[in-house]
Amino acid sequence: AKSPPRNKPKPAAKGGHFGAAETRFFYELTPDRILAAVEAWGLRPTGRCLALASMENRVYQVEIDLDEPSRNPNDAFRVIKFYRPGRWSEQQILEEHRFLLDLVDADLPVVAPLELAGGGTLARVPDVSMFAAVFPRKGGRAPDELGEEDLDRLGRLLARLHAVGAMRTAKARLKLDVDSYARPDLAYLVDSGRLPASVRDSYRMVFEAICGLAQPWFAAAGAQRIHGD
Repeated sequence: AKSPPRNKPKPAAKGGHFGAAETRFFYELTPDRILAAVEAWGLRPTGRCLALASMENRVYQVEIDLDEPSRNPNDAFRVIKFYRPGRWSEQQILEEHRFLLDLVDADLPVVAPLELAGGGTLARVPDVSMFAAVFPRKGGRAPDELGEEDLDRLGRLLARLHAVGAMRTAKARLKLDVDSYARPDLAYLVDSGRLPASVRDSYRMVFEAICGLAQPWFAAAGAQRIHGD
């Protein structure tokens, strides 16, 4: 993502997900603090640090000093993900990591967090109330238009991912349903005054109609782990 803006953070959204009290920690993610954290986790950074695109968290590519040269240029880099405070709890992040590791064990092509020097895949940033994880750097490309064979492969891949997701429960993870991801957001939009008065009532009517149609489907469906990315 782009560097944090220098202006004052926006007020907290209803529910506290993006409040100034949480977001302010991102302003303390200076390059020296990022590199110091990487060193504390048992890696040797060269000093090169590049911000990567991320909508919600803060993600950086850090070059690592290797003992011996590698044929794969990705080996000389790690991707450090700093989780936005006030969103997922420690237990929720660990459950997501467990899911990624389960997918790796099932030979699915996902990028899972690396184990840190002190053990585990999740660390606290020294002197900052924030969690972080270290990932390998993996290359990728934008695919061409998907053909029938590609769509079949993609469907089989998603089926395998969902099969692995159903193998464990995730008690701490947020549940995706109308009451958690729809009506609270509508209430925030209406109460905050961000909707123009000319469309507010019609927007709320359509939104509530959609929620009313969807709620019985969610009530009848089972729940299992899914990978949002």
